[in-house]
Amino acid sequence: MPTSVELNNGHWKANVAAKVEAASTPVTVAPIPAYAASSYPGGGTGAISGRLEYDASTWQFYGGTNPAVVANADGTFGMNNTLLGGTYYRLPDTLYGGKIGTGFEVNPMGDAKTRLEYRQMFGTTEGFVAAERTVPFQQHLAPDNSGVNALKAGINRKF
Repeated sequence: MPTSVELNNGHWKANVAAKVEAASTPVTVAPIPAYAASSYPGGGTGAISGRLEYDASTWQFYGGTNPAVVANADGTFGMNNTLLGGTYYRLPDTLYGGKIGTGFEVNPMGDAKTRLEYRQMFGTTEGFVAAERTVPFQQHLAPDNSGVNALKAGINRKF
């Protein structure tokens, strides 16, 4: 059940979004009439994210937070809060336009994700290519856990 609000005021833009997901785990894979009215253990997540952007002529700066609550199937709850920030630079039209950017995400445990990306508009669709690195905070305790590198590409389109 996602929902979001976006406010624009000149160079400033604010985004606030909420998302709730429920999940359940079936007890059995065989459909038995005796279990038809029984409840299954389940869980879910709920998150509210906020992002504030300042968009100048060639530079764009953003920062925000993503607090989340997780309800586990065993009845326990967990909290997660991620801080994020970054910047984009619009390339001149002589370099085919688009924008390059860097970003980061970090949570209270110290897990960090950094990103370097290129974005280009194709009409109303935006394409991107990004190199991303995720490093867990506990890296110094487990030398074999050196993080994850990823190369991502895709398209974004608003309907």
